[in-house]
Amino acid sequence: MVRRIVQKYPKLIASTIGILLSVFMILMMEGICLILIKKNSKPPFVEEWHEITPCSGDTERINRLEKALGSRFPRPGVKGINVRRFQDGTIQKIIETHDLVGRRLVPGQETPSKKDKFILFFGCSFTYGVGVNDDETMPYYVSRLLPDYKIYNYGYGGDGPHNMLAWLQMPKFADDVKELEGICVYNFLYCHIARAIGDMYTYNGWAKTDPYYCLDRNGNLVRNGNFQEGRPIISLFYELLGKSYILKYFNFNIPRNVTKQDALLTCQIIKKARDQFEKLFKSQGFWVIMYPHQNGQFTPLIIDHLQKAGIKCYDYTDLIKNDLNKYAVHPKFDSHPNKFAHELVAEKFIRDFRNIFPVRRVDSCQAQVNLP
Repeated sequence: MVRRIVQKYPKLIASTIGILLSVFMILMMEGICLILIKKNSKPPFVEEWHEITPCSGDTERINRLEKALGSRFPRPGVKGINVRRFQDGTIQKIIETHDLVGRRLVPGQETPSKKDKFILFFGCSFTYGVGVNDDETMPYYVSRLLPDYKIYNYGYGGDGPHNMLAWLQMPKFADDVKELEGICVYNFLYCHIARAIGDMYTYNGWAKTDPYYCLDRNGNLVRNGNFQEGRPIISLFYELLGKSYILKYFNFNIPRNVTKQDALLTCQIIKKARDQFEKLFKSQGFWVIMYPHQNGQFTPLIIDHLQKAGIKCYDYTDLIKNDLNKYAVHPKFDSHPNKFAHELVAEKFIRDFRNIFPVRRVDSCQAQVNLP
């Protein structure tokens, strides 16, 4: 019986055996990669969050944040100690505080004041200050050197320019900034291009419900919900591929590299954020800082494109050239900038700021920071 079937359908039998062997080989490779991932998956550090003050934002505000930013937004009013235990035994205890809007607290800026000018800082974990205390972030050091300005830190881990635009487009956003005029500063990292387009790594990692901006048929930038809902076929494809241990082991990503088109879309998002900022406030300027040691193939293109659009771009990519470990939260296990890096970037920002605006100097005792 079997011999007759084989003789009658030789190609079908051969194809079936080939398919079964291929499936077996793939499953075996998946198992091997899973074992290798688990073997090498010891995290560089373990975090323990000890909450001091729970989320205290009102329901209406939280609903606005979730609608604008997705499920991943900074919880208003939260304060806690983030204990980080590194593989080498190092222990860090980081105080993290959010104000009632959800912004990282800038110590010394909590109470109402007579200041009539402000600076809004947007960006990712580098702006938020992952791995450093509230009084060790870049916006904090700027606040010590610019006493006439109210400083706001809208940075948050995993963010990109699309999150900044979503913040600025959120209803009643301007109500939370009481000063009359000011500057918006976006700290740009090259990886923000991939975040803006929601590549596979970003999407599967943390950004399923992040705001999704794309170009319509007329070439105009529009928001199409979030990444998960705005492009369901692509997002489902990313999710399916993200389940493969083979692809995880080899760090497979789509797209493998960002393109010129992706960089230009990022520029469109930043320009739209500038336009929205100027609608909401009396603008003294919209600045983009290219963060140290974070340049890439299309960095010159982005700088040129934004400058032609009237956006001030400051290239700090060469600010930290040597001894990068000196400026990392942990030299081996966490490359986020530490307080020394934030202080260095803040001082460079102040020097550029003073070239445009006359600012009252602050003595070193008052500011606790010395400028050369």
